[in-house]
Amino acid sequence: MAACSNITQDKLRKKEISERFLKTGAITDEDWTYCDSIDWHLVDELPLKDSFIKEIQSRKEEKAVRYKSVDEFSEKL
Repeated sequence: MAACSNITQDKLRKKEISERFLKTGAITDEDWTYCDSIDWHLVDELPLKDSFIKEIQSRKEEKAVRYKSVDEFSEKL
């Protein structure tokens, strides 16, 4: 039962942090430390920006460049 309680507490804490960030645009040091401790960050929950989605889609349409060797790649840089 204790594991369920911890999971519920984590979800509630994440929700509180998310709501506070959306209102203020800031995150407290205490919240940041908590996020690090559970390896979770608010950015993981935010929706992708339209500009980023468009960038991803345009890159998917680009033709891949193939090199025969690392040296050939280095020459192009």
